Amino acid sequence: MTQPLQPFAEALGKKIGMSLEVSPSGALFLSLGEQSMLIQTIDDGKNVLFYTEVGQPTTFRRGDVFGDLLSGNLFLAETRGATLSYDKYKGMVGLNLLLPLEGLEGDAFANTVDNMILAAAKWREELARFNKEAEEKFNQAQAIEAEGLETDEEAPAASGGDMAAYMLRV
Repeated sequence: MTQPLQPFAEALGKKIGMSLEVSPSGALFLSLGEQSMLIQTIDDGKNVLFYTEVGQPTTFRRGDVFGDLLSGNLFLAETRGATLSYDKYKGMVGLNLLLPLEGLEGDAFANTVDNMILAAAKWREELARFNKEAEEKFNQAQAIEAEGLETDEEAPAASGGDMAAYMLRV
């Protein structure tokens, strides 16, 4: 039985100079440098799903990072029509695109793969920046908290041990 993705795999293979074969399960797995992509038909072969991993969000201030990532989905403008997602079991941000298989042509398929790779590279950079900003904010908050604790601990000693004077200042 011919896989619905095989003609697309062949068109993409010609473009990138590789022989590509669709697996018996109907999936095409690409590994292009540092970027991997899963392409698979779903909905009884009516649609094709493109999926690639972007990276892992930091454990610091995740709400900030997820908020920044979600804003990238607004109108799909910053994701080239794809959607950012999060796999909580793997702790991985992904980029997904679902297209109808009917009417899709080989060149459009290859261009979609290119666009997904470009979008994933952009979002890897963005995620790294979001992670760095979140970690910096976390470290700043920790430093401020530690500084406040040091001041509080030193205050009674600085006033000659007069706790009443210290408490009035607080």
